[in-house]
Amino acid sequence: MLTDELVRELDIVVIVPTGNAPVYARSETDSGQHALHDYPTYLGEPEHRLAEPGPAALALTVGSIAHSDAPATRPGSPRLRDTAIASIGQLSPFSRTGPGIGTSANRLNKPDLVADGGNWVHEHDSNLVIPEDPGVGVITAALGTTGQLFRTACGTSFSAPTVARCSADVLAAYPGSSASLVRALVATSAREPTGAQAMSNVVDQRRFYGLGRPDSDRATESGSRRVTMTFDGEMDVDTVVIHPIPVPERFAQGRRASRIIQVALAFDPPVRRRRREYLAGSMQLDLYRAIDIDDLVDIVSRQDPADPSPPIKDRRRVSNLKPGVDSFRSSTLHLRTWVARQLDLNDGETYLLAVTHRTQTWARNTDYQRQRYALAVTVADEARTDIDLFALITERIEVPARARVRT
Repeated sequence: MLTDELVRELDIVVIVPTGNAPVYARSETDSGQHALHDYPTYLGEPEHRLAEPGPAALALTVGSIAHSDAPATRPGSPRLRDTAIASIGQLSPFSRTGPGIGTSANRLNKPDLVADGGNWVHEHDSNLVIPEDPGVGVITAALGTTGQLFRTACGTSFSAPTVARCSADVLAAYPGSSASLVRALVATSAREPTGAQAMSNVVDQRRFYGLGRPDSDRATESGSRRVTMTFDGEMDVDTVVIHPIPVPERFAQGRRASRIIQVALAFDPPVRRRRREYLAGSMQLDLYRAIDIDDLVDIVSRQDPADPSPPIKDRRRVSNLKPGVDSFRSSTLHLRTWVARQLDLNDGETYLLAVTHRTQTWARNTDYQRQRYALAVTVADEARTDIDLFALITERIEVPARARVRT
């Protein structure tokens, strides 16, 4: 896909919309369901899947959520029976859904994010959908000869600028960052909108809402209760790189539901025209504790390169990093979170993050020898007021990373 080739060649961030699903007479969707009465069931139907270039593997794909559910008033008409289809924070009824490319039934690779893009209103008397009701639309520039400067509209294209602004804010705060680091930081900033929070099925949640809505402040700043550490570099293909992660003792004390460790990984492998095994390489994250870095290096160096399973299967490997590894086999942007309710102080103040790269068979006899990647690791307990995580982590930052090359 040309979009992915350009992202890799130019090292740029490209934001694309998921595309908009149509609605027909009598409020009928492409899947034959009613836009109001069958919402949100039809969002998961095949007819509501991503439109090109939404599946682009190296771009940030953005869907739309509703920011208003109040139809505009009309002179002499209270519109008591007209209804906005989505509630505030729910997926817009026109927003297309994932997954993206890949073969795994549980892949969580698209969309990446959501932002405000408008809503639809169902007009009761006519049984029609009003796609650009002023009360629920997004304000945008007016075109044509109407003489108006602004108008309201709806669409996932109006969601994309929010993500573009967040990405630009990251580049302004950290000039020289790679596109992968920008994507990783934007991902760590995302928060689930109310519609996502109400869903119990994680697969559907991610395929509708992606990682959530990004926030520029969270993408660019650390504070006393939330600290993000980054790495921006490259590695040899088919190797493992181990990054030490500081976990201060005061952060680990007590039982707390608000304590999290979150890891974002972004990379930009070459792609090919065929959709099966589209990416030249895949990457995997594993978090370890209660083990010395030299011991972990020794263990991973003895693992069969063809074996994708983790080299350690006991409690030293953090198994509660969610979603699981298989969810991201077809993704170039991973975000995995551990809600660390109870930590063992005996595990030490340094955890180890192992980043593994594997080349697809079709790419092994090419010039694909190095892979750029970026990490954003967040340590946070935002409900706690008696701790300065920024100061504690700054005291313990360890720069070196260990790598081993498979032969």
